[in-house]
Amino acid sequence: MTDTKRELMVKMTMDGESVLTIETPELPSVYDSERKFIPTDVCVAPNGDIYVTDGYGQHWIHQYDAKGVPIRSWGGKGSEPGQMICPHGICVDSQHNVYVAEWTQFGRITKLARK
Repeated sequence: MTDTKRELMVKMTMDGESVLTIETPELPSVYDSERKFIPTDVCVAPNGDIYVTDGYGQHWIHQYDAKGVPIRSWGGKGSEPGQMICPHGICVDSQHNVYVAEWTQFGRITKLARK
């Protein structure tokens, strides 16, 4: 689950026990005391990778392995390729294509094909 107030993502057991917490990514060019990480959604890919959207913060997507180790991050606010406007929902299909739902004036779903 994501927590916009505490600025983190938490993976929990069905009993509510916290087993993994992901806080602000260590990206000084993106996040600092003024530019916050405010996650809006999370999904788990078939291989266990975790994807977190930062929709209310800096408009980035962050990918982690199943243990929470960072793999890659991309985004930024805008409408150019690779940029987003309030990425608010995310899912990954069985071929590892990533789908991002953006909360824009007209709404947009972007498919990011696996390379």
